[in-house]
Amino acid sequence: MNNLTDVSVRRFREALHGQEHVGVDDDFCIVNIKGGKYGVRLDYPFRFDGALLIWCIKGNLRISIDLADYDIGDNTLLMCLPGSIFKLKEIEDHASDYHYVCVAMSKEFATSQKADLEKAFSNALSLMDDPSVALSEEESAMIADYIDMMGKVARSELTYKKESIQSLWTSMIYIFAGVLDNRAKA
Repeated sequence: MNNLTDVSVRRFREALHGQEHVGVDDDFCIVNIKGGKYGVRLDYPFRFDGALLIWCIKGNLRISIDLADYDIGDNTLLMCLPGSIFKLKEIEDHASDYHYVCVAMSKEFATSQKADLEKAFSNALSLMDDPSVALSEEESAMIADYIDMMGKVARSELTYKKESIQSLWTSMIYIFAGVLDNRAKA
């Protein structure tokens, strides 16, 4: 591929074909990637048009975000901001027990809730240097609960499921910012 491609949530979900996923329209999806064949067709650089959260529960992943390489290992959370250039460089495909969860959402969906991001990330400028953070067991449990709840809401027949997921996302952003803030103070 010679040109940089803009990838939407729908196209992202399609590129991870064969993986367990749940979503709401073309605005939001959670993709659960576990061992075996991961079926990823994202081996070319692309610009993601929304927010992307990758949680490596187990395994090793090497990615490039805005031309900087990152190694993501067990129990690491990574946040890609809208407009980031992303490339999957290497995934540990010889291990049958890797587990990643990707939460992808359109820019409009991710930013429709009013969160004070300046306040949330004021002491966590390390996000600019390294968009990933290793999580403690307690932090991992909180992230798991939020992602699980977003998935349950997405599968439901609730009238206001988009708004519910957006509120959960906003809350999870504050938790992520708090984790970064705690690391910056340490």
